[in-house]
Amino acid sequence: MRNINKLNLLILEDNPYDAELMVNELEQEGFIVEWKLVDNGKAFKKALETEPDFILADYRLPSFDGMQALKIKQQFAPKIPFVIVSGSIGEELAVECIKTGATDYVLKDKPRRLGYVVKRALNEAKEIRRRKNTEEALQESNKKYHAIMENSRDAIYIYRREKFLFVNGKACELSGYDKKEINKMEIWDLIHPDDRNRIVEYGKKRSSEKKSPSTYSGRVVCKNGDVKDCEFAASIIPYNNHYAVLGIAHDITSHKLVEDKLKESEKRLEIALKGTGVGMWDWDVKTGTTVYNERWAEMLGYTLDELSSVSNDLLAKLIHPDDLKKSNELLEKHFAGKTEYYISEIRMKHKNGNWVWILDRGKVFEWDENGKPIRMVGTHLDITEHKKIEKEHERVIKELKGKLKDGKIPDGFLPICAACHKIRDEQDIWHPVADYLSKHTNLEFSHGMCPDCIKEFYGEKAWNRIKDKNNKRS
Repeated sequence: MRNINKLNLLILEDNPYDAELMVNELEQEGFIVEWKLVDNGKAFKKALETEPDFILADYRLPSFDGMQALKIKQQFAPKIPFVIVSGSIGEELAVECIKTGATDYVLKDKPRRLGYVVKRALNEAKEIRRRKNTEEALQESNKKYHAIMENSRDAIYIYRREKFLFVNGKACELSGYDKKEINKMEIWDLIHPDDRNRIVEYGKKRSSEKKSPSTYSGRVVCKNGDVKDCEFAASIIPYNNHYAVLGIAHDITSHKLVEDKLKESEKRLEIALKGTGVGMWDWDVKTGTTVYNERWAEMLGYTLDELSSVSNDLLAKLIHPDDLKKSNELLEKHFAGKTEYYISEIRMKHKNGNWVWILDRGKVFEWDENGKPIRMVGTHLDITEHKKIEKEHERVIKELKGKLKDGKIPDGFLPICAACHKIRDEQDIWHPVADYLSKHTNLEFSHGMCPDCIKEFYGEKAWNRIKDKNNKRS
């Protein structure tokens, strides 16, 4: 970085002695001066190519003058400070030079003023450069800013006192109006009448409450009469020496349609599930959030409001310890793609303390790019009564096996169906006689048809033919 006191100086002077006096005066003011002396136009123009920090010029030279030098400097190096140093320059001529672009002038008989003038001129040049750099940076920033806004996928607008000051191309595309049309409109001309009061209330709430939502929804009425659902975000910004509102509108019409269809589908599913007594769960695997329907909660004696404050970790604790490990293993198999569905029979603790048998079924239907589960949906079915019947059935079978093994045939009343001849047990479950005895005894069976069944299924004639054949054989 250049030393602030170091000065690369170009002097236009035909008297070397006067030039040395100027340099000496500046050195006494603390400058470290590197200087070049020229006395004609050609040499002066050539020296400008070295980009000096400062120019001191005598006004009158034999073949050249300060005004000519000033005009050349303005053409080729307008940013370099230029001070006229002359023994005799009138006030009118000095003013003309300053109007042409000279920074200041100093009379040779007042050399003490030279250091002050040079310092002030350098500071002014520095400030001008700073302002220019700032302006250029601001212009560049504005170009980028406008380029970003113009190429945004969302509608962007700036308005003040209900009037639009800026709209991008997407805002025109969204509304169907061109920029000239929008600039003549008030913002409420584009907002659906039913949404205006709500948006006004949102604005009041946002200005008075720090934690109010940063976005709000509303409907835009397009030029052709279409209505589009949008999500808005707005903030206060400085704009052209005033405060204005910067707004962004994101078209969510297609998303809203899908959302409405999904809600309708979920509503139909909920109605269907109510008739089956099946509970439903929807699990966001990544966030851990789970949504349940009313039936799911009812199985465990809860309401949906009670479950909304229950974490997934606490819900896991509702599962019987003996079932949790197996359930997790089956879940991991499904996540690994080893099973098409997750199916598990688990016990869950009812609010009253009892254990409820649940048939838990589900499937992942949304995966990320790495093959990890994102969303899983499933059902719960209360199979407690089924489990009780199953357990009692096992008890009866075990008891009957024991009696048969000991050679003890059950006695007492045994209900048999007159039509299908199945045996009814104590739990009202009907068993085919042959299947049951074959399973629980050492008897072997041969299958044929009795005369009555032959007559019933094939008729009297068929039975007579069979009887005649048997008589002939005998």
